[in-house]
Amino acid sequence: MKVKKVHLSPLRVYSRLRFYMKSQYWDRETIEQYQLRKVQNILLHAGSNVPYYRDLFKSVRFDPKKFKSLKDLERIPLLDKESIRKNPEQFIADHRNTIHGYWKQTTGSTGTPLKLFLDRDCHINKYAATLRAYHWAGYSPGKRAFLLVEPGGLNKDFRYRLTSNSIFFDTRAVNRENVRKFYRLLKRFQPRYYVGYGRAFLLLYKYLHELKLDVPSPRSMVHYGENLMENDRVKLEAVYRTKVYDFYSHREDTVIAADPEPGKKYLMEDFFYPEIIDDQNQPIEEGTGELIGTGFYNYTMPLIRYKTTDILTVKKYTEANRYKFTQVEKIQGRMNDKITTPGGREFYFMGEPIFNIPGIISAQFIQDKIDHISIKLLTDDEFRMESTDQVKKNCKDYINEQMVFDVELVDKFEERGSGGKRPIIISRLD
Repeated sequence: MKVKKVHLSPLRVYSRLRFYMKSQYWDRETIEQYQLRKVQNILLHAGSNVPYYRDLFKSVRFDPKKFKSLKDLERIPLLDKESIRKNPEQFIADHRNTIHGYWKQTTGSTGTPLKLFLDRDCHINKYAATLRAYHWAGYSPGKRAFLLVEPGGLNKDFRYRLTSNSIFFDTRAVNRENVRKFYRLLKRFQPRYYVGYGRAFLLLYKYLHELKLDVPSPRSMVHYGENLMENDRVKLEAVYRTKVYDFYSHREDTVIAADPEPGKKYLMEDFFYPEIIDDQNQPIEEGTGELIGTGFYNYTMPLIRYKTTDILTVKKYTEANRYKFTQVEKIQGRMNDKITTPGGREFYFMGEPIFNIPGIISAQFIQDKIDHISIKLLTDDEFRMESTDQVKKNCKDYINEQMVFDVELVDKFEERGSGGKRPIIISRLD
């Protein structure tokens, strides 16, 4: 498959941002009409052009042309990560023309690294919807920002990037000495908006406090990347003297939720169609269940009724609310422990070292000593025993410190926490 590189068109992004700035005020009837139309379109396309859905719809006798109600979507089986992991090519549409898009891997925060293809329209819509969420926090492109993330292709622990008028600090490089060096850039640049991982900002504060350096206070902070616990939100707002806005999404670009105001989150139902299913796989309007997403915009690799594995507690929209989207009261998902290195750095995700190694279904990382990590792998027939050495090497290169990694093949993982959630990173350090 020949792929043309994606270039974000500022005009198209701005056009979609204008759309999202208007659609946020739609009434409920307009939202549901839009959802019905977008789901109809993606079903018709998938049934005609995507091998996986052609076979699936035939096997369950589902005719997209007869799709008349969002309730009809329940006739389609749920899609799990394992189906995508095994056969990603089966989800690629039969495009006759050159495809504009790019391959993307997930962070492995669920333990199952996926290879996904995102096309240009999906990328533009995700970017525009994200900008709307940041707009709710007061940020817009061009304003001075500080990003505490794992930036791809940065090749430095921290730096200034002219194109976005932002400074970046790699979360994997946050230690006492680097914070001392970075602080000069932070004070000189004086960013007004902070964006990144909440726990990394808490670690940054820890070192600033130990070094007796003033903690700058931004106008707002946008947290993303993992579930934000309420006590973490309270502490972040206290130590940085600002308001924290939560942004929730997946690299699959199928689901998004965000805070129009701190602590009050909504599903962006003008970006995707959500379902909440209970333990019996039955959709519910209110209560607690797994979030299922059907994306509107990725026609190259559509994901329909996709199981996110995240557990949400939701509340049905009310006319009294300014926004008529479904309100999210709680998210129970993607909250792992962290790996702490002998050098004091912290790692919150470990998907990259195991990505592209055939046969790995899922992984779990258990740290029992400051310099030792046990890696448990759930594998299939494609996995080769010699690949264990590659897993160890990848982890050593990724961490880049003196640590020992052991690999063990297992039939199941340890479970811990509410609802039997399986953490991918478990820390047994004091």
